[in-house]
Amino acid sequence: YLQSEVDRLTRRANELRGDKTREISQWLPIFAQRLQSLTIHARAYDPRPSAHIGPIVAPILFRSKLGVYNRMTEGRAGDGGGHRAGWWTVWLGESGKGKTTTSYTFGCDAVEQQRRITFISKENQEQITSRLLLALTHLTMGEVNSRTARTQPLILDEHGRPMLIYNSAGEPIGEWHDEKVRQFIFQSWVEALDVYCKIYTWEYFGQIRNVISWDDPDILIIDYIGPEDMDSKRETKYTLGAFSAECEKIAHDTKKSIHGNFQISNQEVLAYQNNPRHIIPGPYGSGAVKHSADQLFQTRVADIPDRQHYLRTKCRAGGLVEEYQAYYDKSRWIYTDLPEATIHS
Repeated sequence: YLQSEVDRLTRRANELRGDKTREISQWLPIFAQRLQSLTIHARAYDPRPSAHIGPIVAPILFRSKLGVYNRMTEGRAGDGGGHRAGWWTVWLGESGKGKTTTSYTFGCDAVEQQRRITFISKENQEQITSRLLLALTHLTMGEVNSRTARTQPLILDEHGRPMLIYNSAGEPIGEWHDEKVRQFIFQSWVEALDVYCKIYTWEYFGQIRNVISWDDPDILIIDYIGPEDMDSKRETKYTLGAFSAECEKIAHDTKKSIHGNFQISNQEVLAYQNNPRHIIPGPYGSGAVKHSADQLFQTRVADIPDRQHYLRTKCRAGGLVEEYQAYYDKSRWIYTDLPEATIHS
């Protein structure tokens, strides 16, 4: 298995040497990281049934920095949860109720850990970039939109001293309110996005395999899928089901973590609004979407302010229907773990 994985990676490297020679500084570190993960961190996955007790569950590609997401994906696998390789996750919910914000949260989760993420999205490319930079940099929206940092009022730490910002080695960069320090942080994340994040317009919706071949992402987000994206000559529930089945196959074939955000019908929206534990059979009545999903979540804004509610209705890693909550960080426009005080109250 290790030999086949190394062969696959080196074949891909040889392809890029021919097609993207000038970008070698971008893709070479990624291959080095993946080879290292096979040898040092023991992340190689043995697909033989004899190597597993019970049902085979896709291995963890990398852990999330969000404890709530690790819990949401662990099921009964006993592996701690996280972003799984070869895993098709379906997200159902009304427009504006957390699907896209969850995707941006995963974007930050990946880039902060130097993992590659790709979006195929109906959202404007500049808007996606701005949302990710707002979350990654901790700068203000005005600074992010103008791409220019500004000196802020003096920010003090708990000891009454100017708050410092540190690099990954724990070395101080400078005082956080300072314009030059903030601009340095901003530019650092701009460069990180260029390396670890790719954004495709919706015209690439029908080229999922090609996009994966071009970018070799760890995570692929498809945002968002509705009846208008399907063949109008066939009944919606069947075309949505066929699309989901194809995404399942692509995820399993390529060993990527693929997420699909689906719109739901007005009737399904109303039923879920009235009951936060209402299980939606499938978008627009397509039970086949749920059938092919490795994992399925429903999203809605929680009744408590600044909370996001998730209902897990399927998990091939095991487990019952379960509810989860995340905290909405209004300054970064993404979800985070609930504050400790809230968890223990």
